Amino acid sequence: MSSPLATPWIRLFRPNPSATIRLFCFPYAGSGPSAFKTWPSMLRGDIEVCAIHYPGREMRSQEPSFRSLAELQEAIVPAMLPWLDKPFVFFGYSMGALISFELARTLTAETGLKPEHAFFVAASAPHLIEPRPIHELPDAEFLGELVKLNGIPQEVLDRADLIEYMLPILRTDFKVCETYKYSGGTPLQCPVTVFGGEQDPRVDRARLEAWALHSSMYFSSMLFPGDHFFIRTAERTLLRAVVRELEPLLQALPS
Repeated sequence: MSSPLATPWIRLFRPNPSATIRLFCFPYAGSGPSAFKTWPSMLRGDIEVCAIHYPGREMRSQEPSFRSLAELQEAIVPAMLPWLDKPFVFFGYSMGALISFELARTLTAETGLKPEHAFFVAASAPHLIEPRPIHELPDAEFLGELVKLNGIPQEVLDRADLIEYMLPILRTDFKVCETYKYSGGTPLQCPVTVFGGEQDPRVDRARLEAWALHSSMYFSSMLFPGDHFFIRTAERTLLRAVVRELEPLLQALPS
């Protein structure tokens, strides 16, 4: 029997109904929920990891990718609402930071619900214009820019069939991000934490810390050794930092 909460938009690698909070994880461009598959075993037991599953990849590969943030918001909000019966936290990585930011704003405006904490990771603040958009570059140049970000594993680069499969997904995702226009509005009514990579060629400290303008509450930032994908090289350190930031919330909630 499927769960009454079942939706293609959310994947649980380890269901945890006794958890105190739900941590919704929004993947980076070109990726899916498997980016977070190890997290349930690495986080404490009062946190349930809910990985967001965008269409057009992994188990939803036969569905068309979304073409705009507005299109995504319209589809994901009703799918998520039944999951918001517990305190929840957003963790958005790169493209996922932009998606989770806009989702938090939409939820607050339309339902009054808001995350208890928001993590925006490896992403420029939403009001900043991307100085070097790449989504319209020819395939070879586009791939070259992705390689500079260290975003494609070598085993994928070595296979032309996988590159052919991935490039359209990545190009669409980058187009969604690079054509996004911030519309202004009220800062988020929750604590905000931003994380970045010390050697990230796309998101420097200034672009990361500009997120402070979008929180009316507690704001903190931290840099990790690594590039844009320090999630792969500093995963355990990153998760320890997440738990430290959530400690006040976890202590305040009934167990």
